[in-house]
Amino acid sequence: MQIIKRGLVTTVFLCAAWAAQAQSAADVVQKHINAIGGLKNWEKVSTLKMTGSMSIQGAEILFTQTQVQGKGLRVDISAMGMKGYSILTNKEGWVYMPFQPGMEQVTPLPEDQVMGSQGKLNIKNAYLADTAAMGKVEYLGKDTVNKAVCHKLQLTDRYQNVQTAYIDAANYYLVRTVATIKTPDGDQEMAVNYGNFKKLPEGVVVPHTVSGMMGGDVVYSKIEINKPIPDTVFAPDEVKK
Repeated sequence: MQIIKRGLVTTVFLCAAWAAQAQSAADVVQKHINAIGGLKNWEKVSTLKMTGSMSIQGAEILFTQTQVQGKGLRVDISAMGMKGYSILTNKEGWVYMPFQPGMEQVTPLPEDQVMGSQGKLNIKNAYLADTAAMGKVEYLGKDTVNKAVCHKLQLTDRYQNVQTAYIDAANYYLVRTVATIKTPDGDQEMAVNYGNFKKLPEGVVVPHTVSGMMGGDVVYSKIEINKPIPDTVFAPDEVKK
């Protein structure tokens, strides 16, 4: 009888701990969404265009990210007098980076990479503003990022992509993500930091500085929401009409 009682106590304790963890994760996510403008404002975002730059060893690299909700994502990069781009749609993808060896030609993305990257087409998902797209969310406790205490979450989307998110415990902004990406040299861990948060006229809060991409800080000088974007943006330059 004593053994049974101990077993019941252990089961109850484990269930309570799991419920508390799940509740903590849900609470953190909801507070984060509220802090960056709320779901209603984010649901109104249908297009997004971000223009920015970064400096590496005195050289300026220009970035433009263009996105239509659920349809397409394009990133244009201008460096060393050359222009390159990556494109992702809900069916295909291409990459062209003439300043990187092996990417001098427009190259279609493998089908599995296209399918595994579909979550990037969701604008809300990029800012962790869409609970439906997050999949499984686990609360991993607290950690620090640049001396700031953060809630640490692990997210696994429906494509089985896993990332760790650090949300500032003071203001509930997303300040860092860590994910494993596939490269020609094998899987590599990539950490991206977010800062310089600003509220746009549409009511959403967006980081204007992103670090960790290509080893430098990308500073966005212009962010436009809900501007018309033609479908031709999401086709390789050679086949544009």
